Amino acid sequence: MRMTICAGVLALMTTACSAETPDQPQSDPASPAASAQPGEPATPASPIAARTSQFSKTTDCRVIESTSEEGGYFKHACNGPAGHSLTVTESDLRQNVEVNFPDGATANLKLSSATQRSGFNKVGETVEWRGTGEGAAWKPDALVLRYLVQDQPEATTDTPYLLVVRLDGTKSCITHEVAPGASQSDQARALADDPTVGQCLS
Repeated sequence: MRMTICAGVLALMTTACSAETPDQPQSDPASPAASAQPGEPATPASPIAARTSQFSKTTDCRVIESTSEEGGYFKHACNGPAGHSLTVTESDLRQNVEVNFPDGATANLKLSSATQRSGFNKVGETVEWRGTGEGAAWKPDALVLRYLVQDQPEATTDTPYLLVVRLDGTKSCITHEVAPGASQSDQARALADDPTVGQCLS
């Protein structure tokens, strides 16, 4: 009799186990696939426009004004990419840059006052323009200038800073001054590529 009861209990337990539904994997409610409705594809991430560089030379210029009075004054017109150009002026062994846009707008960068460096200075030969687009559609929205300054009155060498310039028509301005260092160029390029950081220095 005891063996019969045990056999019946064992049969009921076996039947109950076989009737259970296996655990189903749970979807992560935070994942894009989980939020999409059945029959609807998940929304793809927006593509990020690739940023590239074009370069111009401050040696690729022509003199448009000059005078030898009071230490000399020179104004140079320098070619740039995508219809842009630079006007580089020099007076009293100090240089300044204006950015000229295809629509005729001009922005004076006021290098000495923006950086608060009054020593003798000059801009480097290579200018890096950062922008997006391909071919004729490429358009710059920032540039990086090398700025060579005699920080000390008796200095015999220049300190090479990099100036990051946000391009926005007449509102263009210097947003960062990057000090010399091993990763100076990478830092300047990263700052040029992020319009959400930095305000005009002047």
